[in-house]
Amino acid sequence: MRTGLLTAVAIAAVAFSAVAQASVITETFTGFINIAESTMRVLLALPGASLAGDAVTFSLSYDAGLLEAEVNAGAGAHYLDPSYYDAYDDYAGDSAFTESVTINSQTLTIASYSGFGSLEGCTAACGANGVFATSAQLGSSAVIQTVLNTTQNYSTGDDLLSQTEVDALVGVGVTTGVIHIYEGASEDTLAIGNVYAESSATPEPTTGVSLALGFGMAGLLKRRRSAR
Repeated sequence: MRTGLLTAVAIAAVAFSAVAQASVITETFTGFINIAESTMRVLLALPGASLAGDAVTFSLSYDAGLLEAEVNAGAGAHYLDPSYYDAYDDYAGDSAFTESVTINSQTLTIASYSGFGSLEGCTAACGANGVFATSAQLGSSAVIQTVLNTTQNYSTGDDLLSQTEVDALVGVGVTTGVIHIYEGASEDTLAIGNVYAESSATPEPTTGVSLALGFGMAGLLKRRRSAR
């Protein structure tokens, strides 16, 4: 009876660890600005000199589980053209998307907590190996949009709600892209090169605890059986 209980606990703990995996897809990059077309620089509060050649660090993040739930509940939308693109829109205004850009120690972060967020993958029809794009918009219409050329061929069969598959698309190798920063009718466009991923999402703390519990219980069971 007790052994059966321990077995059940061990199985449940390992199963829970799979459920507890972080659903937030995160990528952080560094690169250099090749071309900067600036009309305002208000959001980043940068001086008027050209930004070309400056280093840039930027990140994109979206809650895949929340986004999928919103689509199912009608607070978001999923558009799929099997030969061209796969796209998700979030209308719920609940921080499903976050974008951040840092240049010359000045950081701008926008979360879609009062506005709109979007995620899109586009095949080679959009250029190079394909394109991976995310954006976060405030209710005030301030927007950061990150558009990256994928480092491997993108197809609409790739799962944009999987950290592993997103890592494979943009987290391996060196790529290029564009960052758009909007404020009303004003826009900053940063063409970026030599872009590489610094890090990706790590499991939630609960995941590590669950794994430790599950494997610890499995080890205890093994020891108890060996002692008999």
